[in-house]
Amino acid sequence: MKKIVLFIQLITCIFCKTSFAQNRYVCFQNDKKTSLQLSVTFNDKNKAISVKYKGQTDSLVLKYVSIKKSPNTGGHPVVYWSEIYSEKHKGKTTGTYEFTNAGTHGLDVTYTRKKDGKEFYFVVIEEMMNPNGETYRDTPCF
Repeated sequence: MKKIVLFIQLITCIFCKTSFAQNRYVCFQNDKKTSLQLSVTFNDKNKAISVKYKGQTDSLVLKYVSIKKSPNTGGHPVVYWSEIYSEKHKGKTTGTYEFTNAGTHGLDVTYTRKKDGKEFYFVVIEEMMNPNGETYRDTPCF
């Protein structure tokens, strides 16, 4: 009987962890054209899974490519890591996003458009952070 109860508790625990895994969101704006904004969805493992531009109805799928970590060289801001994701639209790669975390500098994004190599730099919209002042929020940006 004890084995059955333990098995049920184990299954319940696994179900709860997978059922309540929640996506989180970060809101960004372009550094030159602040009306160009995006909402990035992160999964429970802090991996970006999609991006949605303000005014668009659909999100674009992001696929994890790689991570780059840099040693602390004493410079400021210190880049601790950068993660690269490819953007997919209608099955084709249309660009790449590089999410960079530089410690106290926070999280920023550089998007490189594939067709012409043009780069767009995005920063966190501080007014849209969660009420506790954390970068990640529980609801989509728009």
